[in-house]
Amino acid sequence: MKAYNNRGGVYVVLQKYELALDDFNQALALTPDYAKAYNNRAYVYAKMGKYDQAIDDVNQALTVGPEEAMFYDTRGYAYAGKGMLAEALKDFDLALGMDQTLETAYLHRAEVYDRTGEQDAAKMDYTAYIRFAREDKNDADLATAKRRLTQLSQMAPDFK
Repeated sequence: MKAYNNRGGVYVVLQKYELALDDFNQALALTPDYAKAYNNRAYVYAKMGKYDQAIDDVNQALTVGPEEAMFYDTRGYAYAGKGMLAEALKDFDLALGMDQTLETAYLHRAEVYDRTGEQDAAKMDYTAYIRFAREDKNDADLATAKRRLTQLSQMAPDFK
């Protein structure tokens, strides 16, 4: 079961989402209470734009397994994709309350703050993401965060 889950994770990195789904489904067929496989499948569903399925899978992960910060980050990511930004922010806050070094939660929350025009909050979260992101992390995400932080820093202050 872990082998399927691990290989599915490799397929996610390679953006071969259908193959990743197959492996996560296999892992869950073997072990129906494998919370991490539900969460990983949820992430793939969110990447594919299947946000309701993603949210359902994270909810299942939270039901069958121990609560993990990454689960809330994944559900927040799905909520954000669905346009449910208030719910997304709540989940990112929960994730970061559980694990203040979860870099993806900072990135995802920064993107939501950016979408809602909360520039100062977005800058803080992009900065945190850059600080916590490993150098071997997804170079595209890190480059995008650095570029967006530079753009936001060059804009006029956010007076509210």
